[in-house]
Amino acid sequence: MQPWEKDARLDALAGEGWNIARFVSFSPTGQVRFERLDPAERQRRASSIDSVRTLFALGIQSVNVRCFRPDSTQSNPFHYGLRTAEVAIGQVRASVEDGYHVIVNETIDTAEGGVSGVAEAGVWEFAPDATPRVVETGEVCSLDSKLARRVLKSVYGEAPSVLPKGRRLEWSVHPWPVGYRQQKWIAWEEGESTATRLRPRATWPNPFSRLLGDKTFGLLVADGIGLHVPHTQVISRRVPPFAFGRRTGSSLRWTRTAPDEPRPGLFTTLQGWTDPFALLASEDPTQRAISSVLYQHSVDAVFSGAAGPAADGGFLIEGVAGRGDQFMLGAASPARLPVEVLDAVSRSMARAGEILGLV
Repeated sequence: MQPWEKDARLDALAGEGWNIARFVSFSPTGQVRFERLDPAERQRRASSIDSVRTLFALGIQSVNVRCFRPDSTQSNPFHYGLRTAEVAIGQVRASVEDGYHVIVNETIDTAEGGVSGVAEAGVWEFAPDATPRVVETGEVCSLDSKLARRVLKSVYGEAPSVLPKGRRLEWSVHPWPVGYRQQKWIAWEEGESTATRLRPRATWPNPFSRLLGDKTFGLLVADGIGLHVPHTQVISRRVPPFAFGRRTGSSLRWTRTAPDEPRPGLFTTLQGWTDPFALLASEDPTQRAISSVLYQHSVDAVFSGAAGPAADGGFLIEGVAGRGDQFMLGAASPARLPVEVLDAVSRSMARAGEILGLV
């Protein structure tokens, strides 16, 4: 499909049930080619450039005007964030008079706490504050498709649909409904994939883990691969509150800070509830270090500790009897752990590594 025929593909995607940015397109004669403005008024057919007003009448704050010529596939004009119908209509008139095909679509805000990315060959790559083309930078969160859907659904309540084999999707997910079908995710472009199977790079810090907080992201990944994570409520700076994990049966709760990157022992962890906004204001007045505050079910622990990869290819597992908060702060030395505890932790570590493609 030629670039100037992109409006036909967008119209087809909407007809197949996908959510897209609302748009109307025009031929160089100024006639309407396609429109997807409101599913409830699908039978109404606009006939002039004045139909751009309908976009603003739907409550859209700004639109983009994209121009294409059949004989020029690159460096065509693109006008972003036009905030009035009069300005947008004036730009459309000037563009069609210059012989362009024109698409006028609602501006999708990519800086409101959502993420954009690409799904292809079993891997989803994405980042906040960007369009799907962010994948070209390599500065992304990269996860297996099943894990990515679980994580995104936990955070936003919705995630892009599963793709048929051999397809590629550019998409974005948002904290609230957007687009033609008023869903929380948008299809930007869908087409054939040239890849067969890609390997995710499940590592962090990455832009998405920094958005939520390193601790929050790690817990989401653990929950997404089926490990037991205590029920956790997340109060984030940039994403509406959400929750995930399993109820433990304990009546105790913990308030935990989640900085953008690991800073062990620097910020507050305390038993019980405290005002998260006062906590953020006092410990992170610049609003740059702490991404979220967690309110988490306690666990009546028999043993507690930490585990990680060892130099010999196995796992280094250390801990103490009981709750383990002093051990995690470095105020208590590791104790001898029972064999059954070491075996159980080793199995969980091996399973996590296999799912994440780290072993």
